[in-house]
Amino acid sequence: MSETKAFQLRRKCEPVRTKTTGRSMLTVRKNTIQIALDIPEHKYGYGPTSESRSVAEILVHIVLLSKFDHVLHEERPSVLT
Repeated sequence: MSETKAFQLRRKCEPVRTKTTGRSMLTVRKNTIQIALDIPEHKYGYGPTSESRSVAEILVHIVLLSKFDHVLHEERPSVLT
C-alpha cells in the first residue's frame, strides 16, 4: 500500500476511533465515579498494605492524571484552582 493510500485510510478511520475512544472514556469516567460513590466514606483510608495507596489516594491519582494533559498544554485544570 502506498504511503498516500495508507494516510487516506488512516484519516478515514480516525473519526470513528476518536468517537469510540471518547465514548469509552466517558463510560470509564462514569463507572469510576459510581464506584467512588459506592465506597463508604470510612473506607477511603483503606489500603491493602502499608506500602499501597489508600482508596482516597488512588482516586486523587486518577483525577490528577486525567488533568495531566492540561498541564502539558499549559492550561490550568479546574481541579487545581
